[in-house]
Amino acid sequence: MGRQQDFFLLPAFLLKVQITTVYAFTAVSKLNEQYLSGEVIGHHLREWIPVPVSLLPLLAIGSVCAELFLSVALWIPGLRPVAFLIGACLHLGIVLMLNTALPLLAFALMMMAGYAPFVHDALVNRRAGQGIRTPLPAASV
Repeated sequence: MGRQQDFFLLPAFLLKVQITTVYAFTAVSKLNEQYLSGEVIGHHLREWIPVPVSLLPLLAIGSVCAELFLSVALWIPGLRPVAFLIGACLHLGIVLMLNTALPLLAFALMMMAGYAPFVHDALVNRRAGQGIRTPLPAASV
């Protein structure tokens, strides 16, 4: 790899670190009784979403588990497809179910855009596995 191409890989790497750090920090910050009890989610649910109160702790724990999973799985090529799906479902669920949708929609779009370097890596690895030697341009990340 040339020095110029290595230079273009640094911003992509830093973006990947940022995305996974946000997931890790968000998950750790939710490790408290108020969140894990489901109280926070219950307070912000849209009124027309029929979620029994008994399921709110499961939603809370599930969201923390998803964020912890994403903070690690996005780095592991074999887990990336599952991570992409879980991330999309997590953000879609947040936007559809919670009453503060507009700011959360912007956040979801920014986080999903941060998946681009991981997708780029997956495409490069796939092309390499098929014996394709022409690299994808690093600047497209």
